[in-house]
Amino acid sequence: IMTSNLGSHIIQENFEGFDSAQPDSNGVLDEIVDKTKIEAFDLLKQTLRTEFLNRIDETVLFQPLRIKEIAKIVQFQLRSYNELLLKRNIIMTATQDALDYLTNKGYDPVFGARPLKRLIQQEVLNKLSKEILAGTVNDGDRITLDYFEESGLVFRPIDK
Repeated sequence: IMTSNLGSHIIQENFEGFDSAQPDSNGVLDEIVDKTKIEAFDLLKQTLRTEFLNRIDETVLFQPLRIKEIAKIVQFQLRSYNELLLKRNIIMTATQDALDYLTNKGYDPVFGARPLKRLIQQEVLNKLSKEILAGTVNDGDRITLDYFEESGLVFRPIDK
């Protein structure tokens, strides 16, 4: 499996203004997808050599991630961190403010979820690791990830 952002600008331009949350009863989405496939695959043919393209079994056009999908990815990533924290009997919850901050700051319609993963690594996992090493968060603690405009993301202890 190989992925590429080749043609992401075409995808972004063609899907701009289309609201995937609204029902598509008039087939607008199908038209956008068809147009985008043609343009993106033409770019692919112009960019990659024919002998390389012939070795590719299948090409798939992914639609850009929307903010609601990024929000789900944030929750999924934090849930996977909780699985790691369970080894130390630490449980972490997150406020809606923290989830919204990560979702909005990590949303990049051109590059998808890659920047989000880096953001969560830097601003949650690295910060939490430092808190554990400093002894601010200990085995068995219950913590909440919160966000405040003036201080950014913080870990608050939850009383047992």
